[in-house]
Amino acid sequence: MRPPIATIAVGVLAGIIGAIGARQWPADAPPAAATVSSTHEPPGARIIPPGWDRRYVDRLTALEDRVRALGTSERIGAPAEAGSGSVRALDREARYHRELEHQRTRVEGHAGEAVDPAWSRAQTDALRSDLAPMLARGELVAENVDCRSKTCVATLTFPSPADALTFLASRSLRLLGRELRGLTATPPPPSSGGAYDLTLVLDR
Repeated sequence: MRPPIATIAVGVLAGIIGAIGARQWPADAPPAAATVSSTHEPPGARIIPPGWDRRYVDRLTALEDRVRALGTSERIGAPAEAGSGSVRALDREARYHRELEHQRTRVEGHAGEAVDPAWSRAQTDALRSDLAPMLARGELVAENVDCRSKTCVATLTFPSPADALTFLASRSLRLLGRELRGLTATPPPPSSGGAYDLTLVLDR
């Protein structure tokens, strides 16, 4: 049987960064977890999740700021849509918090897994090999990978929260763990503009 073709879609829930990987596998295999994708953002667009302090995302481009400013101006000029805009903002925030809770539950589930020694060792080495170029380029400050029997959890430390958001919209994320079935990552709100930890859960 030919190996599955690995693909990954960066899911954006109504403007929320929730990277949810969907990989293809043979038709008789069980379905993957729910996949979220968006047609509202171009590939590679970096989205700031609801509730993030913009002061801690210090590398936004002038174009991103201008696009957001224009969107705000248009909403201000259309009072009939003001209420619906507020509802959408609340909905985005609620979905974001559900994503964070789901990610926390997945990490806790991983901690309770038994360890498959052979697979764990091989997959940990493979993921660290994928991450090594990022460490060499300084895109990552540190990494910690733990593979068990069903999932791997990788905690990546970036120089700043902005670097983590850039990674979530990058090709590097799509190439990470190509032989694995899926990936989820929901970035929690930062508490500073310095080093930032992002946790990924990857499915066997």
